[in-house]
Amino acid sequence: MDDEIPTGYYPGTYRLKDLNNDGIITPLNDRSIIGYTDPAYLFSIINTFNYKDFSLMVYINSVQGGKNRYMDINDPISYISGKENIVNDNTYREWDFWYPANPGAKYARIDDVTGAISPYRRMQRSFVRIQDINFSYRFNKDILYITGLSSAKLFLSGKNLFTFTDWEGLDPEADRESPNQVGLGLTNRGRPVMKSISLGLNISF
Repeated sequence: MDDEIPTGYYPGTYRLKDLNNDGIITPLNDRSIIGYTDPAYLFSIINTFNYKDFSLMVYINSVQGGKNRYMDINDPISYISGKENIVNDNTYREWDFWYPANPGAKYARIDDVTGAISPYRRMQRSFVRIQDINFSYRFNKDILYITGLSSAKLFLSGKNLFTFTDWEGLDPEADRESPNQVGLGLTNRGRPVMKSISLGLNISF
């Protein structure tokens, strides 16, 4: 509350560090590397467990950033060059924004601050995802003989059922190839992970 606020800034904006201690915050002289977008390592595990006529296949996928890698922009506000900040529908109700009665908030004030540098908040996207699960039952020969089938298998499968991550956005593994994918977390450009569950029967005569 007693902080000295630079010209053009207001209470509730993100605090920027004066790295060269010259009393002026500039992109040229107060810039430092805080992290990298590339992951530290990737790993995946796939295994199939069989018991009599039952089979369970599990595929686990993970991308890890280590200490300061696999970082990306993650703010409930989209910063668009030349335009005022755009707030997503109802996010002001759902996220911890700063306002006078909430001085210890996680995110800066919602309204645009003219003349101030608008920094992006970056978070790590490390995750572990249960990407594919397939549980199946293969009918035995006695049942196949009665039905006249050569083979039959009942299966239940799921994709992207669980993702374990501290990332607060919609998908920690969003597509990074598109140049327009800025702010893939809580912003209006984020996309959720699509989950699917399938039940089916494979038969052969």
